[in-house]
Amino acid sequence: MRKRAIFFGIVVAVIALIILAPVTIVSWEYTNSDAFCTNACHQVHPEESQSHKLLSRHREVACVECHIGRMDFFDSLWDKVGHTSHAWAMLIGYERPVHSKSLQAADKSCIRCHTADSHPKNTLHTVERFAEDKKNSSQATHLVMRLHGRQFGRETSLGLDWHTSGAISYWSSDPQQTQIHKVVATLPDGTQRTYTDIRAEAATVNGQAVERELDCLGCHNRVGHPFPGPDKILDDLFANGTLPRTLPYLKQELMNLYRQNTQPVEDRPARERLRDDIRQILAQHTREAQEEPSASPGLSAERLDQLEELVEAWIVSAINLRSHEMDWQNFPSHTGHTKSPGCLRCHSGRLQTEDKQIIPVNCTTCHSIPLVMKGRSIPTYFLEQLDLRKPRDHRDETYLAIHMDQDTESCDRCHGAIDYGEDDKSHCSNSGCHGREWKYLDLEAVRAALAPAEAGQ
Repeated sequence: MRKRAIFFGIVVAVIALIILAPVTIVSWEYTNSDAFCTNACHQVHPEESQSHKLLSRHREVACVECHIGRMDFFDSLWDKVGHTSHAWAMLIGYERPVHSKSLQAADKSCIRCHTADSHPKNTLHTVERFAEDKKNSSQATHLVMRLHGRQFGRETSLGLDWHTSGAISYWSSDPQQTQIHKVVATLPDGTQRTYTDIRAEAATVNGQAVERELDCLGCHNRVGHPFPGPDKILDDLFANGTLPRTLPYLKQELMNLYRQNTQPVEDRPARERLRDDIRQILAQHTREAQEEPSASPGLSAERLDQLEELVEAWIVSAINLRSHEMDWQNFPSHTGHTKSPGCLRCHSGRLQTEDKQIIPVNCTTCHSIPLVMKGRSIPTYFLEQLDLRKPRDHRDETYLAIHMDQDTESCDRCHGAIDYGEDDKSHCSNSGCHGREWKYLDLEAVRAALAPAEAGQ
């Protein structure tokens, strides 16, 4: 009788294993899929999955590869158990904007695909923008990004890669990390410097701020879920040829349509009204394009239908995200420093040591002077300066704050006649620098740091 019971138990166990093993495997694989993340969890904030699939260069990377990380089975299982805490948020609602409190560090996610080694060379970065004018005029800004550093003869400098070497820790008090109150950096020679925000209250720096080690995600925070501005998306569509520049005033009309529609497009009548407006804009500007003396062959009916669907998808998404406060203003990117603080979180001039040393505030620390091109011609002044060696004072970490006070006669020897402006006809009329509001830059803080040193001379 006892043997029969044991045999029966073994049979039941084997049958249960045969049944449960495939179910367990299928369940495990499903919980690792984007479909599970999107349908089971992120219906409460669908903008994240939309951004990932529509706009991210990592759209082919599964959600779990970043949010769980590339780890062995048991580590992943344990980490998933920790994610069950999000289930309560699904019932009571998520905060807005959504912050991932459990995102893995770069060494368990980014570095499993990308190398942690320094870049062997610098790279050229081009940003193309299109004006809201009749020709949808193009303006390209070219920058040499100093990933490897600057090397000119015996001159060397640290590259951008140094930021993720483990030598930098920073303190921030807000979940988006848009404000950095303190930085501790260990320089290659072993010297350690502590920089503190001179504008921040001591209680914020010492009590509320959270310490983090700077890694890839400290700057590339929106790499998986980008929320670019509507104009940036249109610029990209013009740049890759998806939107035709031959249709007069196309960017202006589409941006005006976005600005005028302030209410979310959530029902069928609203969507149909918007579709009619898009159809009229495309038809009208197609006719205007055909009336031009040098008109190119018109767009086919099929091509117009494709454009109509594309523009509708763009504008509905942009309007609805804005209505729910889910746009580039609420989801700032920390790369760059135009629409959000980005690099200037540290390089603004506000972070200083006790003896008034500052984190470098010099554009050419990270990239070259912007080369702005309207059309395909390279400005003459830029070609004339290609082989010039950078003077010692230009390499000063405070040079940006003081360069306008320099002796113009000495500047003339390299840059020609000084003619300030933004027409891109001379070195000092570079529209990539001038004619813009750099609201996250605090040059007054830099000048205040320089004042004691100048007084002691």
